[in-house]
Amino acid sequence: MVVAWVTPKAGASVGRSELEAHCVAAGMPAWQLPDLFQVSEKPLPLVGGKIAKQVLQAPTFVLRNLRESIEAVQTRNSEDWVALAREVFERVDGDSTGTLERDEVEAVFGDEAAAVWDYFERPDDADDVVDQFEWVAGLTKMEPGGRIAWLTQASSVLAQYERRGLIGAK
Repeated sequence: MVVAWVTPKAGASVGRSELEAHCVAAGMPAWQLPDLFQVSEKPLPLVGGKIAKQVLQAPTFVLRNLRESIEAVQTRNSEDWVALAREVFERVDGDSTGTLERDEVEAVFGDEAAAVWDYFERPDDADDVVDQFEWVAGLTKMEPGGRIAWLTQASSVLAQYERRGLIGAK
């Protein structure tokens, strides 16, 4: 698995979609795109002025980074879940129409797609798509702590789906 470690400039924030878009815009072929973008607020470990690859791959560093990621998610404020919700929505929206069609939800959520669809789609609007308003409205029905957890898990499912797409397996 190819992992891209990113440390944004002070005060800046960057997400997976922006990093992937940057790589594509820079001309990186799809087969070279990282499977995972790991964003860290802390500087990467250095040895002699060079990035310490062995430290990045060490189980203790990876586990500490996982713990710090969980802590960062837990401390996000209410605005952060909206940005994460938008990012997840845009990643599920494979054809970039600004709405989720049933087949897009099925492609990502598999056997559980019907439950996800029923939760977010409003049957009274008769358009048979989930727009961003319906998406956010559905998420606001969740407990505040559960929103971030659900979105984080959905993002993980999406990463697996995107990875399958990169290697051509369905």
